[in-house]
Amino acid sequence: MAESKKRKIIIKGFEDPPTTQRTDPKKQRLLTTDIKTSGFTEEAIKTQSEPYVYNGKIHVIIGNLLSNTNYNGYCHCVSRDLVMGKGIAPLFVKKFGKPEAPQVITVPDILHQTSDATGQHIFHLVTKKNYYNKPTSADFESVVELLSKKLSEYPQDFCLGMPLMGTGLDRLPLQLLCDCILKYLSQWNIFIHVLSEATRDQFDKTMKQSQYYKK
Repeated sequence: MAESKKRKIIIKGFEDPPTTQRTDPKKQRLLTTDIKTSGFTEEAIKTQSEPYVYNGKIHVIIGNLLSNTNYNGYCHCVSRDLVMGKGIAPLFVKKFGKPEAPQVITVPDILHQTSDATGQHIFHLVTKKNYYNKPTSADFESVVELLSKKLSEYPQDFCLGMPLMGTGLDRLPLQLLCDCILKYLSQWNIFIHVLSEATRDQFDKTMKQSQYYKK
């Protein structure tokens, strides 16, 4: 009996670019849409890869962020108006519900939510006023610094999962994210989830270019 061919799974929005030549997947160019959307659709890859590790505790993993229930918490970026309709935000709303809005929300700020079902902590990082605005680099760095202060309230073995924050619809430089993670979050167990090997390799290269990276 002839061997059945493996069925290729196509994730909507991540189709291979048209080409007449076969290319090595490891040499495939970085998919712009991968970073732009952080790659976390419900159809995204659910299996976890072996992580790359930086400064001892910072990991990057290929896999679906919210399918991992072992983390103590998650974080992602939101706007002050809490319109959570694009990117990974709708998946947070679907899994944990929408965070309660206090009377006053500043920029930057952090809204803390606890899941009744799992006890996990969700940190919504407020980086801009309205959903259609773009955050400044200064506000993004400030909110990551606020996150580090918030995490100091938890044990050192606290595990936090996150997407490629700010690099999707907000279009902040990947280098900014890498610098902020290494500068402010190196003492906690941080797990950054990406969708593809191409994005992981680009992240790896950018992390190693950071002035805060320790060889």
